Amino acid sequence: MVQLRDLFGETSNWSRTVEEFNADALSTVGAFLQPMHSMTWFILLLAAVGVINNLLINYLQKRRSIAMYKSVGLSNRQNMKMTLIEGFSSGLAGAAIAVFVSYMEIQTIFLVAGPKISTVPELNANLFLAAGGMGILVTLLGSAVPIFKSRSMKLVEEIKFE
Repeated sequence: MVQLRDLFGETSNWSRTVEEFNADALSTVGAFLQPMHSMTWFILLLAAVGVINNLLINYLQKRRSIAMYKSVGLSNRQNMKMTLIEGFSSGLAGAAIAVFVSYMEIQTIFLVAGPKISTVPELNANLFLAAGGMGILVTLLGSAVPIFKSRSMKLVEEIKFE
């Protein structure tokens, strides 16, 4: 390679070493993926807002029944436990489905593109479990909104409301 470059001098040619080719390819792929990495945090924020929205809508639908439970003795602590268990179970179900679907999508992509790409994905189970755990955590944090809303609920107005 050095001899070819010396032979042609300053004339541009397309000869590169394997290391140069890999470095160029890595920088190209990195430049392509950088906006996608930045977009991940925005998508996580939107997902958190969506989870909070769904839990708030669920609270609005159950407002009357929560007021009736409170009128017969449901304490704020029991309501908090009930809401957190509901948030955890829905987060766990959503996380399990998301981890499974993500794993299958990655496997399908590399199954289809496998003959054209000489790369095999190195899937780390810890990464999938961490993503699932973050999904559960976001759902549990989102459960705080219905808990705070139900503490300031006026029982008589909610039960009378039709």
